Amino acid sequence: MSDAIPPVSILIVDDNPAKLFALAATLEGLDIEIITATSGTEALRQLIARDFAVVLLDVNMPIMNGFETAEMIRLRPRSEHLPILFITSEQFSDDARLKGYDLGAVDYILSPVLPQVIHSKVSVFVELYRLRRQSERYADEVARKNRLIANHNALLEEQVKARTAKLRENEARYRTLFEYAPYGVAIADPRIHCLDANAALCQMVGYSRDDLIGHHASEILDPKEIPNIAPALTAIKAQSPYQREWRLRRKDGSAFLAEASMTLMPDGNLLLMILDLTERKQIEDDIRDQLDELLRWQAVTLGRENRIQQIKTEVNELLAKQGQPPRYANPAS
Repeated sequence: MSDAIPPVSILIVDDNPAKLFALAATLEGLDIEIITATSGTEALRQLIARDFAVVLLDVNMPIMNGFETAEMIRLRPRSEHLPILFITSEQFSDDARLKGYDLGAVDYILSPVLPQVIHSKVSVFVELYRLRRQSERYADEVARKNRLIANHNALLEEQVKARTAKLRENEARYRTLFEYAPYGVAIADPRIHCLDANAALCQMVGYSRDDLIGHHASEILDPKEIPNIAPALTAIKAQSPYQREWRLRRKDGSAFLAEASMTLMPDGNLLLMILDLTERKQIEDDIRDQLDELLRWQAVTLGRENRIQQIKTEVNELLAKQGQPPRYANPAS
Protein backbone atom coordinates (compact mmCIF):
# COMPACT_ATOMS: atom_id res chain seq x y z
CA MET A 1 0.00 0.00 0.00
CA SER A 2 1.42 3.41 -1.03
CA ASP A 3 1.84 5.98 1.76
CA ALA A 4 0.95 8.84 -0.63
CA ILE A 5 -2.43 10.39 0.14
CA PRO A 6 -4.26 12.24 -2.68
CA PRO A 7 -4.49 16.03 -2.18
CA VAL A 8 -7.22 17.17 0.18
CA SER A 9 -9.81 19.47 -1.36
CA ILE A 10 -11.98 22.09 0.31
CA LEU A 11 -14.89 23.98 -1.22
CA ILE A 12 -15.47 27.72 -0.71
CA VAL A 13 -18.89 28.98 -1.81
CA ASP A 14 -19.61 32.75 -2.06
CA ASP A 15 -21.28 34.91 -4.70
CA ASN A 16 -18.63 37.61 -4.15
CA PRO A 17 -15.41 36.82 -6.14
CA ALA A 18 -13.39 39.20 -3.98
CA LYS A 19 -14.37 37.33 -0.82
CA LEU A 20 -13.55 34.00 -2.52
CA PHE A 21 -10.08 35.28 -3.38
CA ALA A 22 -9.52 36.61 0.14
CA LEU A 23 -10.59 33.34 1.80
CA ALA A 24 -8.41 31.29 -0.56
CA ALA A 25 -5.42 33.49 0.21
CA THR A 26 -6.02 33.09 3.92
CA LEU A 27 -5.74 29.29 3.62
CA GLU A 28 -2.42 29.23 1.78
CA GLY A 29 0.16 26.92 3.34
CA LEU A 30 -2.27 24.16 4.30
CA ASP A 31 -1.20 21.85 1.43
CA ILE A 32 -4.74 21.63 0.14
CA GLU A 33 -6.59 22.04 -3.14
CA ILE A 34 -9.03 24.95 -2.98
CA ILE A 35 -12.12 24.78 -5.19
CA THR A 36 -14.44 27.78 -5.42
CA ALA A 37 -18.06 28.20 -6.43
CA THR A 38 -20.06 31.43 -6.84
CA SER A 39 -23.50 29.91 -6.26
CA GLY A 40 -25.27 27.06 -4.52
CA THR A 41 -25.98 25.38 -7.84
CA GLU A 42 -22.30 25.45 -8.85
CA ALA A 43 -21.37 24.14 -5.41
CA LEU A 44 -23.66 21.13 -5.86
CA ARG A 45 -22.04 20.39 -9.24
CA GLN A 46 -18.61 20.41 -7.59
CA LEU A 47 -19.84 18.07 -4.85
CA ILE A 48 -20.97 15.59 -7.50
CA ALA A 49 -17.52 15.64 -9.11
CA ARG A 50 -15.33 15.12 -6.01
CA ASP A 51 -15.07 14.74 -2.26
CA PHE A 52 -14.20 17.59 0.10
CA ALA A 53 -12.83 17.80 3.61
CA VAL A 54 -14.99 20.81 4.52
CA VAL A 55 -17.24 23.41 2.89
CA LEU A 56 -17.00 27.14 3.67
CA LEU A 57 -20.48 28.33 2.80
CA ASP A 58 -21.69 31.95 2.62
CA VAL A 59 -25.15 32.25 4.13
CA ASN A 60 -26.35 35.29 2.17
CA MET A 61 -26.37 34.30 -1.52
CA PRO A 62 -29.02 35.11 -4.12
CA ILE A 63 -31.31 32.47 -5.70
CA MET A 64 -30.15 29.66 -3.35
CA ASN A 65 -28.86 30.90 0.00
CA GLY A 66 -26.46 29.04 2.28
CA PHE A 67 -29.16 27.25 4.29
CA GLU A 68 -30.88 25.99 1.14
CA THR A 69 -27.55 24.86 -0.30
CA ALA A 70 -26.72 23.03 2.94
CA GLU A 71 -30.10 21.30 2.85
CA MET A 72 -29.40 20.07 -0.71
CA ILE A 73 -25.97 18.90 0.35
CA ARG A 74 -27.52 16.83 3.12
CA LEU A 75 -29.87 15.09 0.68
CA ARG A 76 -26.97 13.26 -0.99
CA PRO A 77 -25.76 10.19 0.99
CA ARG A 78 -22.20 10.80 -0.17
CA SER A 79 -22.11 14.30 1.37
CA GLU A 80 -24.67 14.03 4.19
CA HIS A 81 -21.91 14.10 6.84
CA LEU A 82 -19.76 16.74 5.16
CA PRO A 83 -18.68 19.44 7.68
CA ILE A 84 -20.04 22.92 6.82
CA LEU A 85 -18.65 26.21 8.13
CA PHE A 86 -21.20 28.97 7.62
CA ILE A 87 -19.68 32.39 6.90
CA THR A 88 -21.89 35.39 7.60
CA SER A 89 -21.67 39.07 8.42
CA GLU A 90 -24.98 38.95 10.32
CA GLN A 91 -25.77 38.03 13.88
CA PHE A 92 -28.39 35.25 13.85
CA SER A 93 -30.94 34.46 16.47
CA ASP A 94 -30.61 31.23 18.42
CA ASP A 95 -33.38 29.67 16.31
CA ALA A 96 -31.54 30.54 13.10
CA ARG A 97 -28.33 29.13 14.50
CA LEU A 98 -30.10 25.88 15.50
CA LYS A 99 -31.51 25.61 12.00
CA GLY A 100 -27.99 25.87 10.63
CA TYR A 101 -26.72 23.20 13.00
CA ASP A 102 -29.61 20.93 11.98
CA LEU A 103 -28.49 21.36 8.38
CA GLY A 104 -24.97 20.18 9.20
CA ALA A 105 -23.21 23.34 10.27
CA VAL A 106 -20.31 22.68 12.60
CA ASP A 107 -19.65 26.36 13.28
CA TYR A 108 -20.42 29.94 12.29
CA ILE A 109 -17.63 32.30 11.29
CA LEU A 110 -18.37 36.03 11.37
CA SER A 111 -17.19 38.18 8.52
CA PRO A 112 -14.82 39.93 8.25
CA VAL A 113 -12.92 36.72 8.90
CA LEU A 114 -9.85 36.64 11.10
CA PRO A 115 -7.18 34.73 9.14
CA GLN A 116 -5.93 32.88 12.25
CA VAL A 117 -9.47 31.69 13.08
CA ILE A 118 -10.36 30.41 9.61
CA HIS A 119 -6.91 28.89 9.17
CA SER A 120 -7.15 27.04 12.49
CA LYS A 121 -10.69 25.74 11.95
CA VAL A 122 -10.09 24.56 8.40
CA SER A 123 -6.78 22.86 9.30
CA VAL A 124 -8.59 20.75 11.91
CA PHE A 125 -11.09 19.44 9.37
CA VAL A 126 -8.37 18.91 6.78
CA GLU A 127 -6.37 16.79 9.23
CA LEU A 128 -9.47 14.85 10.26
CA TYR A 129 -10.20 14.18 6.60
CA ARG A 130 -6.65 12.97 6.00
CA LEU A 131 -6.84 10.68 9.00
CA ARG A 132 -10.20 9.33 7.84
CA ARG A 133 -8.85 8.71 4.34
CA GLN A 134 -5.79 6.98 5.76
CA SER A 135 -8.03 4.88 7.97
CA GLU A 136 -10.25 3.97 5.02
CA ARG A 137 -7.28 3.12 2.85
CA TYR A 138 -5.79 1.06 5.65
CA ALA A 139 -9.13 -0.73 6.13
CA ASP A 140 -9.32 -1.35 2.36
CA GLU A 141 -5.78 -2.71 2.38
CA VAL A 142 -6.54 -4.93 5.37
CA ALA A 143 -9.69 -6.16 3.64
CA ARG A 144 -7.71 -6.81 0.46
CA LYS A 145 -5.05 -8.74 2.33
CA ASN A 146 -7.73 -10.63 4.23
CA ARG A 147 -9.28 -11.60 0.91
CA LEU A 148 -5.90 -12.73 -0.36
CA ILE A 149 -5.33 -14.71 2.83
CA ALA A 150 -8.82 -16.19 2.60
CA ASN A 151 -8.23 -17.15 -1.04
CA HIS A 152 -4.82 -18.58 -0.17
CA ASN A 153 -6.29 -20.50 2.76
CA ALA A 154 -9.09 -21.80 0.52
CA LEU A 155 -6.50 -22.94 -2.01
CA LEU A 156 -4.43 -24.58 0.71
CA GLU A 157 -7.54 -26.23 2.09
CA GLU A 158 -8.37 -27.63 -1.35
CA GLN A 159 -4.78 -28.87 -1.71
CA VAL A 160 -4.92 -30.44 1.75
CA LYS A 161 -8.24 -32.10 0.89
CA ALA A 162 -6.81 -33.42 -2.38
CA ARG A 163 -3.65 -34.69 -0.68
CA THR A 164 -5.68 -36.19 2.15
CA ALA A 165 -7.89 -37.98 -0.35
CA LYS A 166 -4.78 -39.21 -2.18
CA LEU A 167 -3.23 -40.38 1.07
CA ARG A 168 -6.42 -42.20 1.99
CA GLU A 169 -6.50 -43.80 -1.43
CA ASN A 170 -2.86 -44.86 -1.09
CA GLU A 171 -3.48 -46.07 2.44
CA ALA A 172 -6.47 -48.12 1.28
CA ARG A 173 -4.36 -49.60 -1.52
CA TYR A 174 -1.55 -50.32 0.91
CA ARG A 175 -3.94 -51.96 3.39
CA THR A 176 -5.36 -54.13 0.63
CA LEU A 177 -1.90 -55.24 -0.48
CA PHE A 178 -0.83 -55.68 3.14
CA GLU A 179 -3.86 -57.68 4.21
CA TYR A 180 -4.22 -59.92 1.16
CA ALA A 181 -0.55 -60.63 0.43
CA PRO A 182 -0.06 -64.42 0.03
CA TYR A 183 3.00 -64.30 2.29
CA GLY A 184 3.53 -62.96 5.78
CA VAL A 185 4.08 -59.23 6.13
CA ALA A 186 4.91 -57.32 9.29
CA ILE A 187 5.97 -53.80 10.29
CA ALA A 188 8.41 -53.58 13.18
CA ASP A 189 10.12 -50.73 14.99
CA PRO A 190 13.95 -50.42 14.93
CA ARG A 191 14.14 -52.74 17.97
CA ILE A 192 11.95 -55.27 16.06
CA HIS A 193 8.85 -54.94 18.20
CA CYS A 194 5.85 -55.73 16.02
CA LEU A 195 3.73 -52.73 14.99
CA ASP A 196 1.43 -54.55 12.58
CA ALA A 197 1.02 -57.96 10.98
CA ASN A 198 -1.13 -59.28 8.17
CA ALA A 199 -3.47 -62.28 8.18
CA ALA A 200 -1.03 -64.55 6.33
CA LEU A 201 1.65 -64.08 9.01
CA CYS A 202 -0.85 -64.63 11.81
CA GLN A 203 -1.97 -67.87 10.19
CA MET A 204 1.64 -68.89 9.62
CA VAL A 205 2.67 -68.61 13.28
CA GLY A 206 -0.69 -69.31 14.92
CA TYR A 207 -0.95 -65.97 16.75
CA SER A 208 -3.62 -63.30 16.40
CA ARG A 209 -2.66 -59.78 15.36
CA ASP A 210 -3.27 -58.53 18.90
CA ASP A 211 -0.96 -61.28 20.18
CA LEU A 212 1.85 -60.08 17.91
CA ILE A 213 1.55 -56.27 18.11
CA GLY A 214 3.91 -54.82 20.70
CA HIS A 215 5.84 -58.06 21.15
CA HIS A 216 9.47 -58.71 20.26
CA ALA A 217 10.29 -60.78 17.19
CA SER A 218 12.22 -63.21 19.37
CA GLU A 219 8.88 -64.60 20.56
CA ILE A 220 8.31 -66.27 17.19
CA LEU A 221 11.95 -67.30 16.68
CA ASP A 222 13.55 -70.59 17.52
CA PRO A 223 15.71 -69.98 20.61
CA LYS A 224 18.82 -70.93 18.63
CA GLU A 225 18.19 -67.97 16.30
CA ILE A 226 18.23 -65.32 19.07
CA PRO A 227 22.01 -64.65 18.75
CA ASN A 228 21.54 -63.92 15.06
CA ILE A 229 19.22 -60.93 15.66
CA ALA A 230 21.87 -58.29 16.43
CA PRO A 231 24.09 -59.14 13.43
CA ALA A 232 21.02 -59.09 11.19
CA LEU A 233 20.00 -55.60 12.39
CA THR A 234 23.53 -54.36 11.73
CA ALA A 235 23.48 -55.91 8.27
CA ILE A 236 20.13 -54.29 7.42
CA LYS A 237 21.61 -50.82 7.97
CA ALA A 238 24.40 -51.60 5.50
CA GLN A 239 22.37 -53.67 3.05
CA SER A 240 18.66 -53.11 2.57
CA PRO A 241 16.84 -55.32 1.80
CA TYR A 242 18.56 -58.03 3.81
CA GLN A 243 17.50 -61.62 3.24
CA ARG A 244 18.21 -64.89 5.04
CA GLU A 245 16.53 -68.05 6.27
CA TRP A 246 15.30 -68.20 9.86
CA ARG A 247 13.94 -70.98 11.96
CA LEU A 248 10.63 -69.79 13.40
CA ARG A 249 8.47 -71.16 16.16
CA ARG A 250 4.68 -71.39 16.07
CA LYS A 251 2.40 -70.76 19.01
CA ASP A 252 2.02 -74.52 19.50
CA GLY A 253 5.80 -74.82 19.82
CA SER A 254 6.44 -76.45 16.45
CA ALA A 255 9.33 -75.06 14.41
CA PHE A 256 9.54 -74.37 10.69
CA LEU A 257 11.96 -72.80 8.27
CA ALA A 258 11.11 -69.43 6.71
CA GLU A 259 12.79 -66.97 4.40
CA ALA A 260 12.63 -63.38 5.63
CA SER A 261 13.36 -60.27 3.56
CA MET A 262 13.88 -57.20 5.76
CA THR A 263 13.85 -53.65 4.41
CA LEU A 264 14.65 -50.43 6.27
CA MET A 265 11.85 -47.91 5.56
CA PRO A 266 12.25 -44.09 5.39
CA ASP A 267 10.64 -43.64 8.82
CA GLY A 268 13.22 -45.96 10.42
CA ASN A 269 10.84 -48.88 10.85
CA LEU A 270 11.36 -52.29 9.29
CA LEU A 271 9.27 -54.00 6.64
CA LEU A 272 9.44 -57.78 6.94
CA MET A 273 8.19 -60.17 4.26
CA ILE A 274 8.19 -63.79 5.42
CA LEU A 275 7.76 -66.89 3.26
CA ASP A 276 7.07 -70.26 4.86
CA LEU A 277 9.56 -72.73 3.38
CA THR A 278 7.87 -75.83 4.78
CA GLU A 279 6.16 -76.80 1.53
CA ARG A 280 9.19 -75.92 -0.56
CA LYS A 281 11.48 -77.93 1.69
CA GLN A 282 9.06 -80.87 1.50
CA ILE A 283 9.09 -80.70 -2.30
CA GLU A 284 12.89 -80.51 -2.29
CA ASP A 285 13.05 -83.54 0.02
CA ASP A 286 10.61 -85.46 -2.20
CA ILE A 287 12.65 -84.66 -5.29
CA ARG A 288 15.83 -85.71 -3.47
CA ASP A 289 14.24 -89.03 -2.41
CA GLN A 290 13.01 -89.69 -5.94
CA LEU A 291 16.45 -88.97 -7.32
CA ASP A 292 18.04 -91.35 -4.81
CA GLU A 293 15.52 -94.05 -5.81
CA LEU A 294 16.24 -93.47 -9.48
CA LEU A 295 19.97 -93.79 -8.90
CA ARG A 296 19.44 -96.99 -6.95
CA TRP A 297 17.35 -98.56 -9.72
CA GLN A 298 19.85 -97.39 -12.26
CA ALA A 299 22.60 -99.17 -10.36
CA VAL A 300 20.52 -102.34 -10.11
CA THR A 301 19.68 -102.27 -13.84
CA LEU A 302 23.30 -101.67 -14.79
CA GLY A 303 24.36 -104.61 -12.61
CA ARG A 304 21.90 -106.94 -14.33
CA GLU A 305 23.09 -105.94 -17.80
CA ASN A 306 26.70 -106.59 -16.82
CA ARG A 307 25.79 -110.06 -15.49
CA ILE A 308 23.95 -110.96 -18.73
CA GLN A 309 26.97 -109.96 -20.81
CA GLN A 310 29.20 -112.02 -18.54
CA ILE A 311 26.95 -115.14 -19.00
CA LYS A 312 26.93 -114.71 -22.80
CA THR A 313 30.69 -114.57 -22.81
CA GLU A 314 30.97 -117.72 -20.64
CA VAL A 315 28.55 -119.69 -22.95
CA ASN A 316 30.56 -118.76 -26.02
CA GLU A 317 33.79 -119.88 -24.27
CA LEU A 318 32.29 -123.33 -23.38
CA LEU A 319 31.05 -123.81 -26.96
CA ALA A 320 34.49 -122.92 -28.28
CA LYS A 321 36.14 -125.60 -26.08
CA GLN A 322 33.71 -128.16 -27.60
CA GLY A 323 34.60 -127.04 -31.08
CA GLN A 324 31.21 -125.46 -31.67
CA PRO A 325 30.55 -122.01 -33.10
CA PRO A 326 29.60 -119.21 -30.64
CA ARG A 327 25.87 -118.70 -29.91
CA TYR A 328 26.17 -114.97 -29.33
CA ALA A 329 27.83 -113.03 -32.12
CA ASN A 330 28.63 -109.96 -29.99
CA PRO A 331 28.11 -110.67 -26.29
CA ALA A 332 29.36 -107.19 -25.32
CA SER A 333 26.49 -105.48 -27.14
